[in-house]
Amino acid sequence: MLTHNVMSRASEALREGFFADRVVRSLRRDMKIGPEHEELLRQIKEYFDRVDNGRRQVSTGKLSDNAIDSLSAYNRMLSIIVRMSPRAPDKKAIDSLTSTMRKEIEDALHEQKVSSDKMPLTLRFFQFVREGTLQESASTFGLESVERPKKIGTP
Repeated sequence: MLTHNVMSRASEALREGFFADRVVRSLRRDMKIGPEHEELLRQIKEYFDRVDNGRRQVSTGKLSDNAIDSLSAYNRMLSIIVRMSPRAPDKKAIDSLTSTMRKEIEDALHEQKVSSDKMPLTLRFFQFVREGTLQESASTFGLESVERPKKIGTP
């Protein structure tokens, strides 16, 4: 029987996974930005704000009102950095990744155009988020593995 805590973790992973899936599907296509896509890009920026907030909370030990979301986003960032980068995750690596992805998002908003070749790091990051949440959800429900249609990094 699944406990409330396990279901809560699975729910959070699924929510983040569905968000990452929307991001990947949207960033893979070159298109002009409409209101729906503009909102999604703003949500991506908010995701990175949560990562920064989570890192601050870990550093200072002071929790904010959105501690669970922030710490979850920060934890996900750390696990992805370990897979994306051969060097150990540290503050500089996280700052570098988030600032590069923020710049990709801001450039797209400024140009009012999504172009997958101008957002490679953001796309790759959310592909890792999508994959990680898929594996986490599968293991939560007792599945040893899940079928994946494509390898990570293949748009």
